[in-house]
Amino acid sequence: MKILKSQSGSYSVMAILFLSALVTFAAFVIEIGHLYATRNTYQNALEAAARAGAADMCGDPVQTARDIAIANGVPDTEGLTVQLGFYDELGMYDDFDVYKDFKADSDPVDTPFINEDVMKNSDGQPHYNNAVLASYEAAENSATGLFTDTVKKRVVAMAYLVRYGIIVLGDDGLAINKKWINGNPIFKDASVHGNGDLTFNASSEFQGDTIVSAVGNINNCSGYIIDNADELKIEPLEDKLDDLMEIAQSQGNLYITTEWHINNNSADFQKESFGKYNRDSEKKVWISLADGDHDGAVYFFKSSNTGSSSTVELINIESNDEKNADNKAWNFTIVTDIPSLNLQMQPSETPVTLGDSMNKTEIYAVGTINYNDDPRLYVINGVLFRTNNFISNWNQRETSVSNKMRIIAEQITFNGSKYPAFPADMIIDSTFGPPCPPNIVKLGLIVPVE
Repeated sequence: MKILKSQSGSYSVMAILFLSALVTFAAFVIEIGHLYATRNTYQNALEAAARAGAADMCGDPVQTARDIAIANGVPDTEGLTVQLGFYDELGMYDDFDVYKDFKADSDPVDTPFINEDVMKNSDGQPHYNNAVLASYEAAENSATGLFTDTVKKRVVAMAYLVRYGIIVLGDDGLAINKKWINGNPIFKDASVHGNGDLTFNASSEFQGDTIVSAVGNINNCSGYIIDNADELKIEPLEDKLDDLMEIAQSQGNLYITTEWHINNNSADFQKESFGKYNRDSEKKVWISLADGDHDGAVYFFKSSNTGSSSTVELINIESNDEKNADNKAWNFTIVTDIPSLNLQMQPSETPVTLGDSMNKTEIYAVGTINYNDDPRLYVINGVLFRTNNFISNWNQRETSVSNKMRIIAEQITFNGSKYPAFPADMIIDSTFGPPCPPNIVKLGLIVPVE
């Protein structure tokens, strides 16, 4: 007679082993899921932080980025760091020390805008910071207790500014005088973008970190080209003027030109921080700026009934203290809805300087800005021009002068010198001051140096 042995014990052992493996696998899945979830949370938060910091490059980018990161779930600890730096979008420089294309600013406190660790290819001057890198590194406990050791996490995101020097909004809106006799139009560190086609002349030169991009075709360009680019969306000029008029009015700087007395030639400043103005006829307004720092003031010259041929002329910089005057004015915004604004400085012993490379100086006109470029009269040292039609008449003489300017317009025309005796070049340099608008923010690629 056979005796049947019970197999229930072995089944129990197998069940226990199976359940143990299942629990371990479930814990592992939970652990991995937790790691990925928190990593994605931190990654998204840091990307948002880097974008916000880069967009606030002219303000306090480090604090802005840090605030956004914390608000989106990154712990407010020493593991959260934000760095200002320069991002080499085009790979024009050798690999940097930590990341291939990003160089952190070693002195962001004393020189928050300038990165003295990266020198420009064009002139050996320091680059401006154009990027914000946000990172979080910490050792965190296991979510399930599966791992006895802490889990190290490191997440990095970087955003940078693509800063534009010249933006042509109209189709085929760039015209360079084909009868250019002497000198060349030189675009130096001046990224040019067209929402249509861009056509340069054969003598156009492109120096330094100049990028030329267009939605349409690019012709006669020997620089770095990006065709089939996306269209840039710029705030309509009329909307921008409305915003600026409100600011000017709140500052007490809204001037209704038709209310002024004709032939008011008083030498007294109408406002010490501004300068003076008068009308020599029903159709012309003259402006003389006070020299020095205007502390971000917005001056709006508005007319309710001037004709289509009316003009505003910026003619001089003056001082109540002529002995200490340096013929420079900066950190201001001039705006007008009068059809034409002319930069037509009066001759003086010292050329007038408009703008300062480290402060924001802007000129807006609803119609046309006529810029008569003559370094004997004035030098542009950091000015943004925004208008529908920008015309530059090159009256340069014997020496080349670098004009630090940015231009946004539907139509831009450069008229060259007609005189064989004056062979100087016209240089347009758009790399100046903090990288304030016009720009767009993009996420950059972070690749560690091996």
